[in-house]
Amino acid sequence: MIVTMLAVPAAEPVGLAEARDYLRISGTSENGLVSHLIATARSRIEEATGFAMITRSLRMVLDWWLRGTADRRWVRL
Repeated sequence: MIVTMLAVPAAEPVGLAEARDYLRISGTSENGLVSHLIATARSRIEEATGFAMITRSLRMVLDWWLRGTADRRWVRL
C-alpha cells in the first residue's frame, strides 16, 4: 500500500501570531524559526498519535485488493 499526500496542509493548527504571543516574541526576525517549530511539532504529534491534526487530501494505491471488499468497491481506512 502506498499513501501519497496530494497537497500540503493549507494552514497549521496554531497560527504564527498566536505562537509568537505565547513565546513572548515581539520582533519579526524569528518568524521563520517559529513557523518551522509549529510545523515540526504538528508533524511529530501526528506521527506519535497516528491522527491528522489538519484535513488533507491523500491518494492510496493498493498492491492487492482486500478480501471481502470486491463486491463493495470501497475500503475503510
